[in-house]
Amino acid sequence: IENKMPLFFEDIQINLINADGSLNVISKMIIDLLSSVANLQIESIKERQILGIRIAKAKGTFKGRKVGAVVSDKAYLKRHYQPIKKGFINFKNS
Repeated sequence: IENKMPLFFEDIQINLINADGSLNVISKMIIDLLSSVANLQIESIKERQILGIRIAKAKGTFKGRKVGAVVSDKAYLKRHYQPIKKGFINFKNS
């Protein structure tokens, strides 16, 4: 928004910036609303995860992350490069 980059949301057919360069207030409101919903969802997921860990610890079944479970950046990029290259993940410029 600060850079006044023109964005068009295809699924809801709304521009973020109007043709004259001003901010489209309706699209800003929609983005703020969706951002709030996403943050609420993230908090809900974290709470459920913490609750699940507490229950597992109480039962004695919680083991935590396995040793060596952390993947290097190079291995991560190698694993996820193919879906991007094959078009499973699509980035469009408009």
